Amino acid sequence: MTDIVQIFTSWPVPAMATLGIFLFLFRIEIRSLFARIRKVSKDGFEADAGSPGRQEKIDEEKVKSFLKLGDLASLINQENLLRKELQNAGLEYQGKSIDVLIRQLAVSQMVVHFQSVYETIFGSQIILLKNLQRMGPIKIEKLAADFDEMKIQAQYKQISTWNFPQYTHYLLGMRLVINSHGNLEITPTGIDFLVWMIRAGKAEEKPN
Repeated sequence: MTDIVQIFTSWPVPAMATLGIFLFLFRIEIRSLFARIRKVSKDGFEADAGSPGRQEKIDEEKVKSFLKLGDLASLINQENLLRKELQNAGLEYQGKSIDVLIRQLAVSQMVVHFQSVYETIFGSQIILLKNLQRMGPIKIEKLAADFDEMKIQAQYKQISTWNFPQYTHYLLGMRLVINSHGNLEITPTGIDFLVWMIRAGKAEEKPN
């Protein structure tokens, strides 16, 4: 038991948050599975098949409302990854109920990621993302020159000793931007992050 606790406590916070969200979203299915388990051994477990007669009629309107949470590019990409993981594991990955559950899990993972980004991103980096979205790809040389002028201002004291690669390392690591042939370009994830900020009521005025 102690070993299990140590394993879970060693996980990073985002992983624990995703696990918690997964357990919450799939709590009904997990409870149903445990109720049908007949035998547990070192090779796994055996469970009774669910009773078709107990399945509830699918509410088409509720299904549609779940699936209309937004066709953000990063959300669709995450759904495809989840569906591929189910397929590779030999699990069911098609059907209306599966679509809804995958959408909910993908949304939850996206929110956890964007909330983590928002807590650590600089206000000036948010402005940079907005400029890239509005103007398109911008030459890195120009952005670096603008950064050198910006960081000498009093309000940017925290990054006054940084260079431009250090400043953009975080944005690249979070997949918000890419370096495309000498240009800095916002990614679909970066655009979706800005959309999420608006929908979540997040302010762009942050330190530095």
